[in-house]
Amino acid sequence: MNAQLFALIFFLNVINFAISAVVSASSDVVDKELILTEKEKIAFEKFRAAIMPKLEIEMMKHDLYLLRYIRAKNLNVEKAKRDMLEMLEFIRVNNIATIMDEDFSDMTDDYPFDMDILDLKGRPVGYLSTDGAWNIRRLVLQGKQARLRHYLCKLIFGLMFKLVEINKTQPNVTKFSMIFNFDGFNAVQHGCPLCVSTYLTFLELYEKYLPACTEDILMINSPTPVYMLINIIRPVLSEHTSRALKIFGQNKRVWKPYLDARIDPDKLPDLLE
Repeated sequence: MNAQLFALIFFLNVINFAISAVVSASSDVVDKELILTEKEKIAFEKFRAAIMPKLEIEMMKHDLYLLRYIRAKNLNVEKAKRDMLEMLEFIRVNNIATIMDEDFSDMTDDYPFDMDILDLKGRPVGYLSTDGAWNIRRLVLQGKQARLRHYLCKLIFGLMFKLVEINKTQPNVTKFSMIFNFDGFNAVQHGCPLCVSTYLTFLELYEKYLPACTEDILMINSPTPVYMLINIIRPVLSEHTSRALKIFGQNKRVWKPYLDARIDPDKLPDLLE
């Protein structure tokens, strides 16, 4: 074997090793989630067998979703079954299966939400900014709390539906992220008691129906009231949600590098440049 051929083979082996390392690293988190203790395996199999025939929405049929769900219920199969049946009723009553086809033209202009962003690993990212938008107080005073809650369902489940579609071609993509930008925060429009209940509703919907499905829940340009609220509710959040929830103040030099390391700056809204 001549020196040039040897060098070429060596180079190709190095490239192959590098590619294998990247693939291994990207799947490592998923693999760890799929490692079950004997107790988890028994609980998961019982739960899956009992609930699978009743599931219609594609996202709920994924083993990883069901595994996260039973773990969120501390492996209590009966509780998981009861809560899942309640969730199925919620999905039926609120038409969640077709919610992405609903007309929300009365909401989208004043309450914009971007779910077309992907991070550097291909995970979907939802983005919401209070800058000149999301006058929650006005909506509540108009008696549209139920409409707002339904709209929030579209945002939460919309990200999950998008994740399921991406997962078909990229199996290692199993989570989504959310960014809440509090730039332009107004204490009257965004900080009233009724407004706070809306933020809590958002977290409640996520924790109740999509446990452990987020990589990050980022809050940037957060004013003092947001810090105070998160500090109050964090102890009652699940361990995963608390870990995913990361709050940054108004110092762009702190939160911008964190975002840039995860999302191509060119893919982010102009407000984050």
